Amino acid sequence: MTGVGYDQLQTIIESDDRSLPLCEFHQQYFEDIAQHTDNYTPEPGLDGFGRWKHVIIPFKINDNTVLYFDPYIQFFHELDTIDEDGAMNVPIKSFNEWWARPEKRWALWLEPSKQQTLSAAFGDE
Repeated sequence: MTGVGYDQLQTIIESDDRSLPLCEFHQQYFEDIAQHTDNYTPEPGLDGFGRWKHVIIPFKINDNTVLYFDPYIQFFHELDTIDEDGAMNVPIKSFNEWWARPEKRWALWLEPSKQQTLSAAFGDE
């Protein structure tokens, strides 16, 4: 869904019948994170048609910070923004800047649905 705000993101995170959401971060994220470590020089990947989108998994929004998992976490092992469980912990202002800068702010999550055949799902039955 595009245009997701923090209240809706928090509802998704706290829901027992939805997966944790995925959110796209702008490539500025890599440059900002690189300022906090000496041995990490990120380069966004190229797929031949443009840049890969970088997604993270937020799992807790506090009053001033957001905790999230970044698939690139192994590169960030020296950062003081990582807690003992491997979560990135950043100010909500930074999170908002990285999340709001792509063309459209979006989040993706999964919700269970009633099991059915493919033909029924597409209205062929």
